[in-house]
Amino acid sequence: MNNIKKVGSIFAIATTLLILSLTSIVLAQDDSTGSAVINDEEINQSIKDRIKKVASQSGSLTVIKKKIAFIGTIENIANETLTIKTKDEIKLASTSASTTYVRIPNNTAQKFADVSIGDYAIAMGYINGSEVLETKRVILQSEA
Repeated sequence: MNNIKKVGSIFAIATTLLILSLTSIVLAQDDSTGSAVINDEEINQSIKDRIKKVASQSGSLTVIKKKIAFIGTIENIANETLTIKTKDEIKLASTSASTTYVRIPNNTAQKFADVSIGDYAIAMGYINGSEVLETKRVILQSEA
């Protein structure tokens, strides 16, 4: 009989906690949206936000990398990192042994050692969490 009472009390506590958590979610949404009606877009966005939060905290899910290119003049070269002055701001592009370099207009293959300050560059790759470009390919030109 004691086991039945324990199970019943655990069930009652779990049910109470569930009701309280659902009530707090509804109240929080009422505060942010100004109404008790929740549309599909808000639900989808909430799910996406929660997935991103869990992925960033646990690191168990892979984050989709964003393809991007920095276009501008090379201002500095240090520790396999190119500092590129774009139209709006200065950006960092890290290179690696797998980064390929091409100089136009002749499309000649280049090496990291051939990159010069003042070269006009198009650095292509994936942006990482630190907003640094993980460069896969660099197209070089002597002037813009």
